[in-house]
Amino acid sequence: MQFPLTSSRAVHGRAPRGSTLLLALLVLAGFVATSFAVSAVIVNRVRGVRQTDQAIVASYAAETGIEDILYRVRRERQLVNLDGAGSLPGGAAWERRVVENVDDRYLYLAQDIPQQLDIFPASGAFDAAADAPIVRALRVAPVDLVAGAASDAAWLEVTWVPWLRSGEWATSIGRSLLSPSDFAGGEAIINLLQHPVGEEPVGYRIRFLARSAALGTVRVRAASDTLGNDLIAFPAGIRANVTGTFAGTRHAVRVEFPAALPLASTFDYVLFSECDIVKGGTSSCP
Repeated sequence: MQFPLTSSRAVHGRAPRGSTLLLALLVLAGFVATSFAVSAVIVNRVRGVRQTDQAIVASYAAETGIEDILYRVRRERQLVNLDGAGSLPGGAAWERRVVENVDDRYLYLAQDIPQQLDIFPASGAFDAAADAPIVRALRVAPVDLVAGAASDAAWLEVTWVPWLRSGEWATSIGRSLLSPSDFAGGEAIINLLQHPVGEEPVGYRIRFLARSAALGTVRVRAASDTLGNDLIAFPAGIRANVTGTFAGTRHAVRVEFPAALPLASTFDYVLFSECDIVKGGTSSCP
């Protein structure tokens, strides 16, 4: 049996038109998917840039809260009722929560990098702490150990110089070296009066140094007895937590500072010269 050739040509002629339509739909779907993907990336990038800008403004707001408390304490001598809030032009705002009596201090001790802690009367004067509790011991406890630091490898060296009521630094320096076994109970006691200086100090300049390995974050508490049993708040200690907000973005800052600076010298020594001071070189006056 023979079939008409026209019928065969008609069947084969319709197939390319269907394939072309399907291919066009696939290409169009690919363009649409690509457009959605690119749009999503662009939107996320724009959103990230906007959030970054908002976070910067929120951080500025938090710093404003810190500057406000520094002005109140250092210039206006306001030492109580330091909680507060404020706003900035443009919609940014800050909120502050303050602890006037700091019960503990936290230091991060990397290996062989010293950290200093100054303890002095709340007023910064030499004779203002006659009746106030005097720090005679410290309780030191490692909070955690950084990665790679074994608990049996980190030693803690603590050195201190007593500050006397006469306004002078003591001539002798106290030193205590704590081994890992000293922290077996979780906390070590440092007697700050173990080196007699002739009179009872009113303050100290204390240096903490991790030896052999990093010790990580340590918690330091003060005690009014040499055994470290009677815990007291650090004198002249203020801790402020300030949160800045802007357009739904929040930025938190924590700052600790003394209520007053001690009357002791700010620098160990000062160099005065009529000429430029050049380290490791030569200088000539004009």
